[in-house]
Amino acid sequence: MSLCPQCGEDNRGKALFCLNCGADLPHAEADTRAGPIIPAGTLDDTLPLAESPAGGTPPDIPSAADRPPEPTAPPAAVAEEPDDPDAGPDTGEITLIGRTAAGEPNSERETGFSEPTPLPSKADSPPVTQLDREEAAVEQEESSPPTVSGEPAAQEPLPQEALPPLEPGTVLDDRYEILALLEEDRETLLYEASDRGRCPQCGYSDALSSDQYCASCGASLADLAEPPRVLLRCLQVSREAVLQSEVEEAERWFDSGGRLYAVLSASPPESVPDPFARGVKHVVGYSSDPGMQRELDEDSVLALTLAPLFESTSRPSLGLYAVADGMGGHEGGEIASRVAIRTLAESVISRLFLPELSGEPVPPGTPEAMLEEAIRSINATICELQETTGSDMGTTLTVAVVRDDYALIGNVGDSRTYLWRDAQLAQLTTDHSLVAQMVAAGVIAPEQVYTHPEKSAIYRSLGHMPDVEVDLFTQSLRPGDCLVLCCDGVWEMLRDDGIEEVLLLEYDPQRACDEIVRRCNLAGGEDNISVVVVRFKEVGSG
Repeated sequence: MSLCPQCGEDNRGKALFCLNCGADLPHAEADTRAGPIIPAGTLDDTLPLAESPAGGTPPDIPSAADRPPEPTAPPAAVAEEPDDPDAGPDTGEITLIGRTAAGEPNSERETGFSEPTPLPSKADSPPVTQLDREEAAVEQEESSPPTVSGEPAAQEPLPQEALPPLEPGTVLDDRYEILALLEEDRETLLYEASDRGRCPQCGYSDALSSDQYCASCGASLADLAEPPRVLLRCLQVSREAVLQSEVEEAERWFDSGGRLYAVLSASPPESVPDPFARGVKHVVGYSSDPGMQRELDEDSVLALTLAPLFESTSRPSLGLYAVADGMGGHEGGEIASRVAIRTLAESVISRLFLPELSGEPVPPGTPEAMLEEAIRSINATICELQETTGSDMGTTLTVAVVRDDYALIGNVGDSRTYLWRDAQLAQLTTDHSLVAQMVAAGVIAPEQVYTHPEKSAIYRSLGHMPDVEVDLFTQSLRPGDCLVLCCDGVWEMLRDDGIEEVLLLEYDPQRACDEIVRRCNLAGGEDNISVVVVRFKEVGSG
């Protein structure tokens, strides 16, 4: 520090003029260039820097002449704050950069703040010298953030907000109508849309013209009932970024509402060949047996197939298959199951099969409503018989109504319908039994169903209550599929894995049914045994 001889103000060691009064400081330049100014206490690098008393010279500071030279190390650079008129006066604190007097690297920066003194007016301020400008440039360079290879540091891009999806029915580019949102994330939205500008005949993508005819093949676009469908991807990125990576994938690009859209797939989906092109052939097997411990077989079975063949094609292929497990003993269960099968056949044949065979396909939804109504009618008939005979007759029922490659399945009670596909057995129906409810509630394990004391207790059957709830299921069919309908006397004796084993061994449905009955009796035959197996094949496939 330099003490002004005129006003006694502390000034920087390299100052040429007093910051307070402007007087010349004749020895400041010589002292500055003589070497670094080191406060007392820093010769031993284990001691802290001593603070300078305000308004005075730091104690025990040796002069430049008294300090020994350091021939092995260059003089340490002293970084001072530039003479900035807006920064306030120097407080006497010293910043050392480079090496300490002991020659060790020193990166410690000591700063201090004191009450600012009033700045001199612009007229009283000393002129800024070239040395001051160089020092200010050095200080600015040291305080600037680091850069890599001279380039400013790249900033992380701000996260983009998710795009709100468009509502179905929105029309883009006066051409594409949004049908549904297929996929969504923070950067892209994938839609299915109809393309009003695509020719339905040749697939030309820019077919729309002023006269509403395809510009490629001349087909009329005005008669187009349903425009071809395409996939549109809405992207929240720049067009240039997309074109670098996905331009070959898209057929065309367009902007709409400030968003960029890509037509990713304008080709209509490839048509899947009909697996039953020549019609469905039903190969049926069925069997019923009283078992080893019952004298009377109270079960009834139905296997009905109607498959007209015209010009080597069977359309429609119709089938009605059912198993009814009668309950109530002699003059009870067998009557209830028989009534169920006969009433079911009469309703389905008259209301579904005959109209189909006469060329009058039933409207959508009619089979479901008809089947439910038929089963409710069976229940009402059995309830009337109970009052007439004074018995407690009843029956379970599982039924499959098949039209071509579509099966409608109804169920009341614990008789089951399975689907056998790709060497795997899947239960399609739900048991209306006490043990099934206990399994669903987690009270017992599934394997305990076969040994639980209440395994025969069912809470829903035909004839149990005046009003009955019917479960309905639908199932599409493929070549090679099998439907297996059976009573509890089958699945309790063989269990699912036993039924699977028979179906793996026996391809022919009738031999499979006979083998199931034989194995159930070998397992004990505790109840009546009834089963229907229907395998579906394409007509002409052998």
